[in-house]
Amino acid sequence: KREMRLVSFLSIFLLCGLLYFNLDNSSVWNNRFLPYLNFGILFMAAYFLGFVLSKIWGKAWFISLILLVVIISASFYQVKKNTSYSSFWFKWNFEGYQTKPEWSKLNDLFKKLSVLPKGRILWEYNAAYDKYGTPRVLETLPVFAKQSTYEGLLIESSLFGPFHFINQAETSETPTSAVAGFTYPPFDFKKGIEHMKLSGVKYYVPYTEKLKLEADSNSDSLVKIRETRGGFRVYELKESSLVDPVSGFSVSTQDKDWLKRSIEWYKGNDLDRPIVFAKDNQEKEELDKFLSLNFNKGGKAKNIKIGKDFVEFKSDSINTPYIVKTTYFSTWKVEGAKGPYLISPSYMMVIPTQENVRLYFTYGVIDWGGLILTGLGIGYLLFFRKGASFD
Repeated sequence: KREMRLVSFLSIFLLCGLLYFNLDNSSVWNNRFLPYLNFGILFMAAYFLGFVLSKIWGKAWFISLILLVVIISASFYQVKKNTSYSSFWFKWNFEGYQTKPEWSKLNDLFKKLSVLPKGRILWEYNAAYDKYGTPRVLETLPVFAKQSTYEGLLIESSLFGPFHFINQAETSETPTSAVAGFTYPPFDFKKGIEHMKLSGVKYYVPYTEKLKLEADSNSDSLVKIRETRGGFRVYELKESSLVDPVSGFSVSTQDKDWLKRSIEWYKGNDLDRPIVFAKDNQEKEELDKFLSLNFNKGGKAKNIKIGKDFVEFKSDSINTPYIVKTTYFSTWKVEGAKGPYLISPSYMMVIPTQENVRLYFTYGVIDWGGLILTGLGIGYLLFFRKGASFD
């Protein structure tokens, strides 16, 4: 009974163990379960040692102290003995980007990007960036350049993740191909430009000469605007917007295979006709009825503003569907339009009913439920367990 507080911990430990040993590891990339198993083993060993020492401390405290010192000393010795490149790795990763010999060249890119109008940046991936601290160094663009980038720490948690890595494969000489079990397209810069426009990319940053030549040869779509001391070059897409009118679309159901179908559409050649995935039969009927009408296929979005949890724009054409290039989630709401609807690749479509349209992100039932349970848990620990003994 006195060890019941271990139950919650053991539950997490056993659950992660089941997931790690039973899931198809080819489809679980960037595995998150193994660290919990390793931590669990260490935690239980430490807990057991503490339990033993607590039993003999009062009777033979000197022996307990010697035993504790021996265990700690042996641990330090064993860790040092089996350490290979860890010290270098820790130093390289945590001493800071500014201490790297190539920092001034990288900082030149950051400075030149920071003075440009705000816009999303797609950059060529290359392992050579490790000289700046890590091959993923350009994920820090929001920090050092105050600009948006498509790839960050949690890119895999986004619905747009697979589509970003397709864009990267088409516009990088050596892409990461990060998601295991996923079929990537070959390098195809012209297709990459189409996908950049569809994704709302404003700036493209190549590094290798091959990609710079590709960008220069597509001057009808890209214009060079910045050269840097570090070998990076900055191009701006001539025609790219975060909100675009939709001239036509097909309607499908939002079943368990919708993402697979969206990926196939994205890889195909019918990008001018996106797929809207209806969440239920009622929504599908509404969209089918809308398609049967002679709706306005022109229009332009103006005064586009995007924040952390909102999108605003003005439509010069009522009843024209617009694709909003922000990842769909069920708790997005809209004012001044119908929707939002899930549209391929993973964005939102709205149909304005007035000039001013505003989308905003809200909490759903699960979010509020989690917050309430968290509050109840904290309250329980603060008030009901106040006088509880931990012996």
